[in-house]
Parts: sequence; C-alpha cells; structure tokens
Amino acid sequence: MPSLDDITVIDMAGEMAFSSEKRIRRDLIDSPTIMAQMVCFEAGQEGILHAHADRDEIFLGLDGQGSLVLERDGARSVLDVAQGQMVHVPAGTAHMARADKGQRFAILFTKAGGDSLPPP
Repeated sequence: MPSLDDITVIDMAGEMAFSSEKRIRRDLIDSPTIMAQMVCFEAGQEGILHAHADRDEIFLGLDGQGSLVLERDGARSVLDVAQGQMVHVPAGTAHMARADKGQRFAILFTKAGGDSLPPP
C-alpha cells in the first residue's frame, strides 16, 4: 500500500476563529503547487483590494454571508457570497472579501502556486 504521509486533512470548523479587533487569517496548505487559506471576518470587517497577475483564485463561503468586491477594466461589482457558494476569480481581477451583511463571514480561498499574499 502506498504511503499517505503527504495527505492533509483539516477540520475546517476547528480552524475558524473570529476577533473583534481584525480579521483572522489561517494558513491551511502551502505547498510548491497550491495554497489555501481561511479568512474569518466579524461583521463590518473587510480585506484588502488586490489582484494576482498570473493566478486565478477560487473562493468558497464556509460560514455566514458576505461579499466579494471585484474590479476589472475600471468597473466595480459586488457579488454576494453565502455558505456553500464557490466563486472563481480570474487572474488580473482585483478582489476583496468583506463581511457586510451584518454577520460573521468565513471564506476559504485557494490558488495554484504559493505567490505572496497581502499582509494580514
């Protein structure tokens, strides 16, 4: 039987943590080929608008409701995201998650490669 030492299993509910002071970011997976993080926002908190020039990103709503602010070619859109919804954001699209629905919001994001992220 092959070794499974490089398989990662994560208790997502156990990783969720919230703070009234600032959003909480959890590094979940960081390998040479893929990374995944969870960000937990209390109501009213938001991330930093940024883009990745050469990598698509996938977001998955884990808890509560919030939104993704998306900007491309000078146009801005706001997309509501609820628990269980997945959103694909193409490379070059500026994006920012926020808890703007009066409740906590936890979101998972993943992308190929481990390029640097904005500071927490």
